[in-house]
Amino acid sequence: MRFFPLFVVLLLCRVPAYAGDDPLAAEIEALKRQVAEQAQRLDELSRRLAEAQGRVAPAAPDLPGAASAPSVAGDAAGDRWLPVEASEPAGASLRGYAVVSYRRAEGEPDTFDQEEFAVYFNSPVSDQVSVFAEIEFSNGVRLTNPETGDDEDVGRVKVERALIDYHPMDWAQVRVGKFLNPFGDWNVNHADPLHFTTSRPLVVQLVYPETLTGVLLQGTFFPADWEVDYRVHLSNGGGEQPDSVDGNLRKAIGARLAVRPRGGVQLGVSFYDDADDRYDASHQQNFGLDFQWRPGAFQLIGEGLVSRAVGGGTAGAPEGMFVEAAYTFGQRFSPVLRYEWMRLPQNDAASRVGVVGVAYRPIAPLLLKAEYQVHRGGTDRWQSNAVLASVATFF
Repeated sequence: MRFFPLFVVLLLCRVPAYAGDDPLAAEIEALKRQVAEQAQRLDELSRRLAEAQGRVAPAAPDLPGAASAPSVAGDAAGDRWLPVEASEPAGASLRGYAVVSYRRAEGEPDTFDQEEFAVYFNSPVSDQVSVFAEIEFSNGVRLTNPETGDDEDVGRVKVERALIDYHPMDWAQVRVGKFLNPFGDWNVNHADPLHFTTSRPLVVQLVYPETLTGVLLQGTFFPADWEVDYRVHLSNGGGEQPDSVDGNLRKAIGARLAVRPRGGVQLGVSFYDDADDRYDASHQQNFGLDFQWRPGAFQLIGEGLVSRAVGGGTAGAPEGMFVEAAYTFGQRFSPVLRYEWMRLPQNDAASRVGVVGVAYRPIAPLLLKAEYQVHRGGTDRWQSNAVLASVATFF
């Protein structure tokens, strides 16, 4: 019996030599590929089942250059950036990420920025209920104390997310609280250490709110060999205090559907409708399309958005897009290119931005990044060419 494994190996090595001439050999080769694909799919389903049962943390997103990064805990809507070891027992955890950046722009002073220090708190209440929070400590401001006349540094603390999840099954989960707006892919997966550029695309920054407070229904199901995610939410509309007060006479609504067939492809569509409290009886509808293609070390991603202003007296509707390509050499060095186009309703001319950059990962999950931006058109705020660099890491 000890020679049987050797016999099987020799047999499998011998089959491809006749694959081009023997139909039976070709059929065997096709069956072998199908078995390998099904085995990979079975491993993925087993991992997801273990996640649902709380035994292990989800694996890190399949981004080039992040293969050796630690796994992360949370959900598919953006909480998954929390790094933990897969062997860590289920329970409360405290993790996060830190970012320090540098900017040099034409006509502006060089600037260092303690951009973000985000802390994640994640705790399972039961097998089906969990609590998650993200607190961000960002660059402070120096103010003069009116009583003493002394300058004092005042930090900024922001509750980015605070939510309760009820997840009885993969295809139906309920989330209440403050969560990331599931419009497009970048916004819900915005943690800096796993992006190749220091800057975020304008279309991600300027159109829709980053976070929402309300209720969200989400789930994942697997028709055939595909993976499909959906999200539907109802939240407070825009205003000065959207976390506690709805500034509009109607709620904001939105939805997202993402499909992942084979070959590292993802296609997504998004919708977000919110009343505009600056104008009477008006609201803005945003429609988004995003894609990803990650065949191995190469990645190509992009998002596009068009809007429609409904109601009289509105300022108009923005529209924009970006496309970004990167290739990772040896899981460490990643050149990256990005093109952006953005038109805001108050501007006749559109902004066009070109980004050329590199990212280097000396150790996981530390990431060093540098980029050069070329701006054309648009408002003065976005016209200056700039050099940006940053250091980002999970902890």
